[in-house]
Amino acid sequence: MQVAKGLLAAGLDLQSGILYSADEKDFKTAYSYCYEALEGYVLTDMTKAVKALKYMCLCKIMLNEAESIPLLLSTKVLQPVRGREVDAMKCMAEAFKERSLSKFNKCLKEYSRELMDDPVVSAHSRQLRDSMLEKEISRVIEPYSEIDLVHIQRCVGLTQKQIEKAICTMLLDKKFSGVIDQHNGTVHVYPTPHKDKTYQKSVELIRALSKAVDNIYARAGTLLK
Repeated sequence: MQVAKGLLAAGLDLQSGILYSADEKDFKTAYSYCYEALEGYVLTDMTKAVKALKYMCLCKIMLNEAESIPLLLSTKVLQPVRGREVDAMKCMAEAFKERSLSKFNKCLKEYSRELMDDPVVSAHSRQLRDSMLEKEISRVIEPYSEIDLVHIQRCVGLTQKQIEKAICTMLLDKKFSGVIDQHNGTVHVYPTPHKDKTYQKSVELIRALSKAVDNIYARAGTLLK
């Protein structure tokens, strides 16, 4: 009876994770639900445990945290959770980490059944492709202050029109600073302003502390009434 309740709870968690990723695009919450599902399945239903781990990896990729997947998969408790579905996500994570569009396409071909035939992964396929293309372009233009569009086209393997469209989107989304010189067929890449991470963390900490203090005062005021 207890096992049945655990499986039911795990099933609900997995469905919640899928819904949060598909409808809300809230991949942090989706990851948490999938993790809860994994804990529920890992000792009772290995097939579904693999599925939960697969979607956890998908959430990490969608959160731009692909580099954390090898560490996740190396944890002792997850050693028994293996299969082609996990291998597919590991392959995709490596492609994102290396910012390699060719490796990404190779993954889709090699693990077509595990990736594109899975409705959950397939639902995010366009976003995954767009993200991978942007990472590939970023890798190509990174060393330059000015680079020919033709050179980017050759490196990435898409048409110039597709490259220009992707770069325009990246510029609008502030993925990098620069401008397309249509006359000379080049992209000017401006230096990215250095961000002091310590300062940013300090500001975030101060805000969190301020919010906590406000909550304490609010609760104290309620108790005194």
